[in-house]
Amino acid sequence: LMGTNPSFFNRSKLGDDYKRHPVEQVSWDDAQRFFQTLNSYYKEKGVKFDLPSSVQYQLGCQAGMNADWPYGTRDASKLEAYAHHNGNALGASHIVGEKSGNGFGLHDVIGNVYEWSRDTDFTLKMTDGNAEFILDKDGRKELCGGSWKTDPETQSCARFAAELPAARRNDVGFRVVVEPVAP
Repeated sequence: LMGTNPSFFNRSKLGDDYKRHPVEQVSWDDAQRFFQTLNSYYKEKGVKFDLPSSVQYQLGCQAGMNADWPYGTRDASKLEAYAHHNGNALGASHIVGEKSGNGFGLHDVIGNVYEWSRDTDFTLKMTDGNAEFILDKDGRKELCGGSWKTDPETQSCARFAAELPAARRNDVGFRVVVEPVAP
């Protein structure tokens, strides 16, 4: 669709298997251009493609469970079946869907590569019992799910990192959500 694959883990490193790995080294800005192009093809179809919001990501990751992990409870022995992290990834991304999916059938919702959110990072400030959301002054966007570079303890449906929208990293990609649009 975009004409190039920006991934660090490309054909020269992985052979033809590179097509089965997540696309990474995609900035938030790159993702916006991708969605602009994709949505132009579907303008009259009643759908819109976008990055998930942090809430959409978290609910999809939890798969209907009120838990911080896609398999329900925090059980370190189960994490290995669901996520690539710095303890098992051997220094690289892995084939999408290689690990178990959650209750919704979504794979790699934690680990493998961080996923961009459409949301701007914020700080919650409490003053005299009142909550105030303060947006990141540099416009950092939220990253969801952890990656093959992160510690197992930091991978959960409810933990987010943040990065500048123009940043490209070999452990950051994105997930596509489809939303209906009124005609």
